[in-house]
Parts: sequence; C-alpha cells; structure tokens
Amino acid sequence: RDCSCRGESAGFGHLSCIIKYAEQKNENWGGRDFDEFVEPWEVCPNCCQGYQNELAVDLSAEIVTFVEGKYPGDQWKHIVSLNLKLYALEDMSLKPKHDPSIAIARSLHLKFAAK
Repeated sequence: RDCSCRGESAGFGHLSCIIKYAEQKNENWGGRDFDEFVEPWEVCPNCCQGYQNELAVDLSAEIVTFVEGKYPGDQWKHIVSLNLKLYALEDMSLKPKHDPSIAIARSLHLKFAAK
C-alpha cells in the first residue's frame, strides 16, 4: 500500500485513475496556492496521507509531464512539479544521474530560495 487506506481493496487505485483525478482537480484550479495545485498528485484524497514509494515517483513524473503539456510557459508550475519529482526521488533514494529535471529543480529551488 502506498497510503494509509485500509480494507480489502483500499489503497490500490489504478495509477491512471489517480492521474486522471489529479488532472481534473488541476483543471479547476485557478489560484496561486501551489500546495493546493500539487495536493492531488501528492496526497491520497481518502486517507489524506502522502503517497509513498514508487507510486509517489510515478505521480511526480506525471505531474511534470502534465505541466509541460498544459502550462508550457508557467515557470512556477514547472518549479513546483520538478520539486515534487525531486523530493519523491530523494525519498526513494533513486537519484538517476541522467535525469535533467533533478539538476534543473535543484538549481531553480536554490535560485528562488535565495530571494
């Protein structure tokens, strides 16, 4: 299980269904609260626990793809999605050396954190 849902089938949502849910939530998002923007990609809507393990990594990769396609010019959404991917990869200790999004996220995070 990659959240705290319990029961016979709880906690076993299809990745494609979770992605569709997150995309739909983001379609209706109009604010600048980026925690609200990433929440459907990061937190189970039933048990309210953050996704973990490979599911978190898969969802973080999907939010990056979603943002690149839906919001190509929105720098802040790109930073937020890349940071989510970075944190998911760090949590899994999967730091691929050839994934350019990690280096980009780190440099952007450092650049904007310094301001």
